[in-house]
Amino acid sequence: NYHNPPPHHTECNVKFYEGGPKILSPSEDYEYLVEENTNQEILLLAASDSRVKTHYWYVNDKFYKKCKAGERIFLNPDQKDLKITCLDDKGRDRSIKINIKYY
Repeated sequence: NYHNPPPHHTECNVKFYEGGPKILSPSEDYEYLVEENTNQEILLLAASDSRVKTHYWYVNDKFYKKCKAGERIFLNPDQKDLKITCLDDKGRDRSIKINIKYY
């Protein structure tokens, strides 16, 4: 016989540590070239496991946007050095640093 476990307590604030979002774009391996005074944008995209429904994006430790997990959003960069963080709805995060070169 199989018995389902009880539902998770709604006031539980446990944080998941394993896994977490994987930032697919942008990549730390590249320097991004952006033409000055344009609306050129950089894709923000992360992958998570199937339990995750929402991603929260931060740029230089400031909240940028909330989106569905796997949804493509875009950033119009306004600084040369950026720290980009993706936080999932399980409390796990991943950060990268990228460089923007304006021409």
